[in-house]
Amino acid sequence: MKNLVRKYRRELEMTQEELAGRASTSRQTIIDIEKGRIKNPSYKLVSNISIVLGKEVHEIFFAEDVAPVEQFKTDSSTTGNPRIA
Repeated sequence: MKNLVRKYRRELEMTQEELAGRASTSRQTIIDIEKGRIKNPSYKLVSNISIVLGKEVHEIFFAEDVAPVEQFKTDSSTTGNPRIA
């Protein structure tokens, strides 16, 4: 599973230690998630991280063969189906 944890954490100018504390996990776990070492984190952990970062789970975590949601935009001139930006 890929993720954008580091990107959103840095946007908030938050340290790994701060994120870990607020998400009820260890700094090492945050490091491992950011480096892609944890392939299937628990839903509780994913949810906690998403809440702390102020994002929806699907904005941060996604399958390796799927593009992150932020790369899609809705084309309002058609059926409203997402298209790659």
